[in-house]
Amino acid sequence: MKASLLLLLSPILLLGLGIGLLLMNSMGCNYEMRVTDGDLSYYGVCRWGQAHFIETDNRSGAEWSVKAFQLAVADQLLFIIQERRQLKAGDGSDSKLDHYNQAQASFHLLNYAWLPIDEKRIALFQTAPHHDVLLATREGPIHLMDSIFGSP
Repeated sequence: MKASLLLLLSPILLLGLGIGLLLMNSMGCNYEMRVTDGDLSYYGVCRWGQAHFIETDNRSGAEWSVKAFQLAVADQLLFIIQERRQLKAGDGSDSKLDHYNQAQASFHLLNYAWLPIDEKRIALFQTAPHHDVLLATREGPIHLMDSIFGSP
């Protein structure tokens, strides 16, 4: 009886253990990141799994705040968006940042793959809304395993 109960509960226990390890790894973020992509610049901070990015359209002056919970699995970063908020309206010219944030308002997941280039720089790979490679500078670990084992 006990063996069959343990057999029945083992998938649930393994799932719980996996989710626990995922959350613990994700909460190990302790970084600041800067990304520049043409006229757009991003400054982000992640602590204890909470990521906060300030997005700026340098051409129009528009500025947005995006808050998310970061889940990190190996080389994948999944951001569960909690809030997108416009901090500053631009000068009235066409802003790519405004269009992007307004179009993405109903989507609450963003996914990037990341690859360390050296100790300070990483490449971020995105596939949605379009394929792109972004270069970022960062200070600090992306997740707990990055903190313990470091980047190659």
